[in-house]
Parts: sequence; C-alpha cells; structure tokens
Amino acid sequence: GDALIAQRGGSILLVDYKTGEARDAGKIVVDPHGSIEFGLLGFAVDPNFDKNHNIYATYNAAKEDGSSVERLSRFKWVDGKLDNKSEEIFWEYHIDQNCCHTGGDLQFGNNGELFVSTGDNSNPFTEEGYGPLDMREDAAKSDALRGAGNTQDFRGKVLRILPKESGGYDIPKGNLFADAKDGRPEIYVMGTRNAYKITYDKPTSTLFYGDIGPDAGEDSPLKGSRGYDEINRVTKAGNFGWPLFVGNNFAYKDYDYATGKSEKFFNPLAPVNNSPRNTGLKQLPPAQPPLLWYPYGPSDQFPELGKGGRMALVADVYHADDYPASEHRLPAYFNNKLFIVDFMRNWVKAVSFDDANRVIKIEPFAPQIEYTSPIDARFAPDGTFYVLEYGKAWFKGNPEASLSRIEYAGPNNRPPVAKISFDKTQGAAPFKAIADAKSSFDLDGDKLTYSWSVKSGNGKVTVLGVNEQQEILINEPGEHIVKLDVKDPAGSTASAEAKVLVGNEPATIDVKLDGNQSFYWPNTSSIKYSVAVSDKEDGVIANDDANLAIAFEPKKDANAPAAQGHQQADVATVAKGIMEANGCKACHSFDVKVVGPAFKDVAARYKNDKNGLNYLVNKIKKGGSGAWGELNMPSFATLSDEDRTALATFVLSLANTKKSLPLQGSLNVTPNALDQKAFDSAGEPGDLSSQAFELVTSYTDKGSAGIAPIGVKKVVTLVPARFFLYPVFDFGLADKSIEKARHHKRDTVKLPASTTAVSVPLGHYDLTSISALKIGAWSTLKDTNWQYELHSGSATGPLLAKGENIASADDAYARTELKLQAQTGMQDLYLVIHTAAKSESELHLLDVSFHK
Repeated sequence: GDALIAQRGGSILLVDYKTGEARDAGKIVVDPHGSIEFGLLGFAVDPNFDKNHNIYATYNAAKEDGSSVERLSRFKWVDGKLDNKSEEIFWEYHIDQNCCHTGGDLQFGNNGELFVSTGDNSNPFTEEGYGPLDMREDAAKSDALRGAGNTQDFRGKVLRILPKESGGYDIPKGNLFADAKDGRPEIYVMGTRNAYKITYDKPTSTLFYGDIGPDAGEDSPLKGSRGYDEINRVTKAGNFGWPLFVGNNFAYKDYDYATGKSEKFFNPLAPVNNSPRNTGLKQLPPAQPPLLWYPYGPSDQFPELGKGGRMALVADVYHADDYPASEHRLPAYFNNKLFIVDFMRNWVKAVSFDDANRVIKIEPFAPQIEYTSPIDARFAPDGTFYVLEYGKAWFKGNPEASLSRIEYAGPNNRPPVAKISFDKTQGAAPFKAIADAKSSFDLDGDKLTYSWSVKSGNGKVTVLGVNEQQEILINEPGEHIVKLDVKDPAGSTASAEAKVLVGNEPATIDVKLDGNQSFYWPNTSSIKYSVAVSDKEDGVIANDDANLAIAFEPKKDANAPAAQGHQQADVATVAKGIMEANGCKACHSFDVKVVGPAFKDVAARYKNDKNGLNYLVNKIKKGGSGAWGELNMPSFATLSDEDRTALATFVLSLANTKKSLPLQGSLNVTPNALDQKAFDSAGEPGDLSSQAFELVTSYTDKGSAGIAPIGVKKVVTLVPARFFLYPVFDFGLADKSIEKARHHKRDTVKLPASTTAVSVPLGHYDLTSISALKIGAWSTLKDTNWQYELHSGSATGPLLAKGENIASADDAYARTELKLQAQTGMQDLYLVIHTAAKSESELHLLDVSFHK
C-alpha cells in the first residue's frame, strides 16, 4: 500500500501507507537542460515485485553530445530505495529540446504486458493552438507528423511490450504493425498529443488514456478545428488521429505556412502523412474516435464536464471485487465505472456505461472535496482513493502540493463538513475576534457539536470552547492556527483550520465629501473632499507617505453607479478573483518572470500603446505565443468580455505612476458630467450617459511584529443624480415577476400589473439634502393608477415617501415624484409598487433621479 511519487527533478518519494509520512527513496539523474517538462516522468511496479523487486521508470536523459533522449529503464528496489547501479535500459529515443509534451505514464496490463505513453515533442505555439503541421524547412519542432503521425517514431504513442526477466522484451501479439517495414512493432496506439495519464482495466482488457489537447478556442476557416481534450478507450491497436484530427475526429486543413493558404480537410477514413520528415507510412490507419471530448467552452455532447481550462486525465476503473471488503470500500454502485480527473477544472468524475459500452452518465465523485490541481489518481490496494495534488503554480515548489487519501464513509452515516468564518483574521495584539462555525453542515442533516482550539507558532495548543460562535483571544504576536472540530451523533468527525495574524492592525480610512456623499448634479464643477488615514502601528499617515495612493478617476462603466460606503469590488479585486479561478498565477507573478512574463513587465510594454488594452483583451481570449518567447498562453475564450477587460485593465494599471492626490482638496467632475437639460427633462430622456467617478484611497502599512504589510482600500463612488435603472438594477435580488425588457428601443425593468406590491431594490445611497425622487416609467394602459412607496432598509422597512401616477394615455411615459422629509446618511432604498385596482397594464421602469 505504500505510494511512490516521481518528482520532475529526478527525486523519488515513498509515502508510508500506515503513517502517511514521506521519505527519500533515491534519485535518477535526469536531463538538466532540455524542456521545462523534461525530467522523471513516471513509475510502474512489476506485478511480480514480491519476487523480482523490479521498478520501471521513464525519464529524460542527456547524452554526451548535448542531445536529449527519452528512456525506459528497469531498476532493482534494494533496502527501500531505487538501486541506480542496477539500471537496465530497454530503449532510448532522440527527442528535440523542445518546450512540450513528454507524456510518460507506465501501466501494466494482463500477462505482464507493459504500456508506456509518450508525448508528441512538438511546439504548438506557432500554430496558435491548432494542429502543428508546419512543413517549412526550419520548423521541424512544429511538425507533429514527424513524430505522432510517423509509424517509425516512438513519439506521440502508447507503446506496448512484454519485458523479459532475463533482459530485454518481446512484442505481444496485436500491436498496430505486424510488419516492421510499416511501423515500429512496439506501437500499440499512434496519433496522441500528450497521453499524460493512462490506465488499464484488466477485466475488460481495455486501455484508457487522457489526451491533453491544443489551445485554440475557436474553429478557424484556414486551419480547422478548435482545441479539445479527449478521454480515449482502446480495445485494440489503432491510430487516434493527432495531429491531423482532434476531438471527435474533427479535421484540420492542409495549411501551407509558407503561403498562408489552406487546402482541403484531412480525411479521417484515409489520413495521409505528407510531411517531408516522415520516415514511415504515408497512408496511415483510419483515425479512431474518442470516448469523450470537450473544448474550453461548454460541451454540447458532454455538458457534465463543465467549461474553462482543461487537462484530461484518467484514474482507474473501479471493481469492488478487486479490493478486500471493508467499511471504506466503495459501494457496488461504482462497479465498472471509469474515474476521470481534470487538473485545471479540479474535479473527479465517474463515467458509467451500458451493456453496449456506451456512455450513459457522467457524475461528480465526492464534489464537496476541494482539490488543488489533481495531477494523478489511483485506487490503492485497500480500495481507498489516492489523489496527488500539484498545487497552484507551475514549475515551482507549492506548499499545497499533497497526496490525499479519500475514504468512503460507509452506507449508514456520512461525516460532517467543517467550515470556519471570522469577523476579522488579522489585527494588533491583544487580538480579539469572533470565529463562526455556522457554515459547517452535516450531509445527513444531523445536529453537530463543536470544539475550538488555537495553535501558536511555538506549537502550544490552547482549547477554547464548544459553541457554534467562539470568541478568540490571542495575546502573543505571530501566526496562529485556529482549528474547528465538528462531530455528528454517530461519532463521525471533520475539522477545518484557518490562519490568523496577530501583531499588525489594518489601517482605517475615513473619506468625507462636502455635501451629499453619493450624487453630483448639473453645473457641478468641483467637490471638496478630505481623507484621513490612521494606522495603529504607523500612526497618522501624511501626504508624503510612499505607501499612500489617492486617485479620482472616471468610473469605467458610465452607466453603472455603485453603492457608496461599502467595500467596492474594484477592478483589482475582480481581476485577482478571475486569476485565482483560472490558474493565471500558475504562469505569472506580479514582479518576477515565472513561466510567462511578470505582469508589471507586460504593463510597462503596453502602457503607452493606444491599442494596448484591446490587444491584451484579444490575447487573453485567443491565447498564443511569440511576444515573450515560445511558451504559449492558452485561450481563455470562455471568459466574458467583461472579465477579460478587467484582467487587462488591472495588468495595465500596474504601470500607473501618477502622483497621488493630497489628503485634502477638490475633485473635478466636469468631464462628461450630467447636464441640466437631461436632468430636468419631463419626457423620455434622450441621453443619460454621464460619467460616474471614483475616489479611491489605498494604503499599505509597513508591517509589525513579524507580520507582513497589510493593504486596505476604500472606494467612494459619485454618480450622476439621474441615471437609467436597467444597468444598475440587481435582478438577482428582485421579485421573480420582475423581468428585463426592451421598450421603445430602451432597456427597461418590467413589472407586471398587480394589486400585490412588488419590491424593487434601488441601491445604497446618501439621502442627505435630498428632498424628492422622481421615477421615470411607461404605463402600457391608460388610466392605470400606479402607487409608489419608498422604504428604507427593506421592502417592509420605514416608509420614507409616497407617490402615485395615473397614466394619461396608453403607453405613456411619466416621471412620478416622491417627496421626502429631511433625511441623512447612507440607506438601502426599496421602491414598492402596485396598482390601485386590478389592471392588465404593465410598467416599464426607465430611470430615477434624486433632487435637492
């Protein structure tokens, strides 16, 4: 039950089954100067290990002449380690020192046969994520037909051999080429791109492999299909199409990179290798279809697989009879299901088949488990499920990299799930906070009991209490771990941990405007403001503090006034959330080149480029390479235009070197500001595209007591005092009878006719100096009496104002006034609307204005 983990740099870890502890188990010298993907690729343990102590490994090695090879070797396991002196090399084949695709999984099948996957060793980046079919003389590394499509080449294949105890290997019957003149006899599967993980189902003699596809997010009229990842099922030797086909045998075109012209699509029934580098058959075996295939976007055939980044892997086919009966063995429900994994989408799924081996269901496996880039998964000899998690960043050591063991909890009781939330997670000593377990839950609905503790940096553990809400008191500065243990009535437990940082209090920012804190009116030229920033450790912050930044700028979306006074989801927060969700930090950091360029370097390159924003938005959408070297950025075509724009805007903002505004001064609101005619218009407004403005104050303190600096930000938004409702209306909070609509070529908020009141949330605004609101709307039928009420806090909160409108004509636009008593401060405003009597009329809300 022990596990072996291959680390790319050549080190071997052995994880003890009983203790879970990892120890060093040897090292293989790997090629130090080739591709970033070169290294120790994978292991297989001989089925007769108890007798022969054989371990097989595939890895990249350097030759004396500076060239690189991929090698399959057999080693002896001696005294709990790999014995390097015992190495027997089965084969080695030349590979280009290229960026990508080494494959490298090993699996034993029936009767001692060994399967070895290899990558196509091709650079896809000059192809912009389409088929690498570049025939130009200097483009060998971008021609996958030289390898994956070449019947005399080991690259882009799954190879099958029968190792002999006496040395060397035999060729099993049924490989793809019976005649060595046609192709290498070791080839079982050809036409793979990067079969990174393979698995073999012994009861059905079936090989499964995940093939990681190219990055193109859209079909190309010149080159052919967009990219797909595949899960392939192999019951007999065959050609699975790459690089001429991808997905469900979707074809590429015979594109000429020298002329930029393309000819007809390749034919999957009769594929032809026309590469000048081809050393094998020109006429290839027919291309076989995959079991599953999916693009970046939603899959029409397999919507259960989701959307986003993709990296298809296979785990195992589960058979309960393969494992000893125990409480942790999965139930018979999972019999004969194929378990698949996606590294980018962070899921494990189970695939079910009918009697004809057709896919009938794809379902999540234990979806409550949160993985961090699962890169391999297997069932252990006791039937528990092991998942190797890579971590968040590529090509670097990750603190969250781990081997996880998932046990079935049994048929009678499912364990609870523990979750912690805080009112604050950092502050000065003595530190006081409230920890809350209310998000914890039990899948069976059982009542939970709680136990809290805190572990300090010196290892001291203090037991706190047993309440759902627990007060946390910590006097010593440093990093502390708060732990929550939950238990259900059957005794099943779960725990969660969260970090709190003691010794550095976040700064406070107070912003005041002269007059109303939400709106500006026509003829406003400037507004006085003052900002006060104080920090418990740093004191009162002065104008010249290098860590202080104050900026006043037009809001990017002119028609989206935001509720002032809350912590705003500024573009940096939005962009960082998108980065986390899509793995951007795996390749990029802010200051240092990782796989791709540092964000600040990108910002510096494009800061003076008028088309820089559009270029970056398009680059994020389509992916590609060349601007920063040969490594490719994948397509993020599934992101919305708004998300891509937020990412690009944030990256460009890192080049912003504008001087901060002073702590007191005047704000200029004249550019594109609301004009008097638009504000006063009694009829349908012609233009309300006036600008909203943001006063953004940010401060990063200097750190204290060993705790890193903390950044805080406050955003105050000034919006025009009259604006359209549709762009800012939160339909998610609205009554379900409220709809989005088009009326008179305008976007409106449509309400049904009803004597039952309908609640319309307006937003969070300052009512200081506001004497009235006017609501602009169309009533579709004459004489309908519409009743308006303005409430604070909720639809049933204190009544602030009332008004009514009796429609003067069918489809009449009118502005209804609601007069206010004197109010002060920020309030959540709700408009409650109904008809005075039964009517078939509808109301289309268009705009709202606030009057002094």
